[in-house]
Amino acid sequence: DFITLYCAEFLTDAQQQGFTVPLNFMSKVLTAVRKIASDSEGKRDAYIRAYAIYILTKNEEITTQYIEDLEKDLSVFRGEYEKLYLAASYKMMMQEEKANKLYNAAKFDMMFDSSWEYQNELHYNSTYIDIVSTYFPEKAKQITKEQIESFTNRLKFNFFNTMSCSAAYKALSSYSNLISGENNPFE
Repeated sequence: DFITLYCAEFLTDAQQQGFTVPLNFMSKVLTAVRKIASDSEGKRDAYIRAYAIYILTKNEEITTQYIEDLEKDLSVFRGEYEKLYLAASYKMMMQEEKANKLYNAAKFDMMFDSSWEYQNELHYNSTYIDIVSTYFPEKAKQITKEQIESFTNRLKFNFFNTMSCSAAYKALSSYSNLISGENNPFE
């Protein structure tokens, strides 16, 4: 599921940057993403479902029902990835209050066990920086110098894999676009 979602996000981003993605192919990809997002049998991790919802929202689909179903399944517990992905989804749907509540609850530095290779500190911190830079630029000032150093140290000391490296590249790209753009929150 994660690889399907990773590829779907890559294709979505490529399409949004003006690259041609065959419509028939993208339609099939999004059908697979919808299946993951709507997992009513609880076979999939909440993180994976939240990621699927985020991708569908990036594709301008109305994902309110998916989010409501996931939140019912989560009840009290909500992991950090879920907070970020759902906050970004709410932000894209212009539901500011819900988006800010989830974003404010998310932490920057998280420790993960190494049992699942796609989920590690660098990948999470990269996701955090990318989402803040893209959907919450007004909150980018809250990212401290120490947090950026923690993020870059994970690259410097080889705490990464191919997936976390690509997430780091995306985060650095989003963050640098933010601080070099017209709406630079640091000026």
